[in-house]
Amino acid sequence: MQRVVAYLLELYADEFLLLPAMHYRWSFPESERKARADFAAATGDPAGAIKFADRMSGSIAMLGVRPESHAAIEMHLADLLDALSAHFADTRRCSARACRSPTARCWARSTRTCISTPYRVACCASAHRASVTGSSG
Repeated sequence: MQRVVAYLLELYADEFLLLPAMHYRWSFPESERKARADFAAATGDPAGAIKFADRMSGSIAMLGVRPESHAAIEMHLADLLDALSAHFADTRRCSARACRSPTARCWARSTRTCISTPYRVACCASAHRASVTGSSG
């Protein structure tokens, strides 16, 4: 049963966490600057990295990552991470030894890191947006 749940989590992440990933990488200037620098450093080809980053950042609207969807994307991710944190806080549900897939082992072994890091990013991004726009949502 745990294997099936692990595969379902992996499928969910592959299909539905693309939106928050693209949002947090490309919707905030500081994140976009870092992504562009990381692409250039990884490839050693700054011109090629710029072209690639332009294609990636230009694709977010097609995916549905638009200013009017930002709040919903952020809320969905926060709700998901809260639910996963609560679930994995009970180590009897999924210990690293009991889980058989790498995805489930990651969640079980590093729940605090896997969940709190993106959650902090979400909170920081939301706070940043609120400070810039004067809104809280």
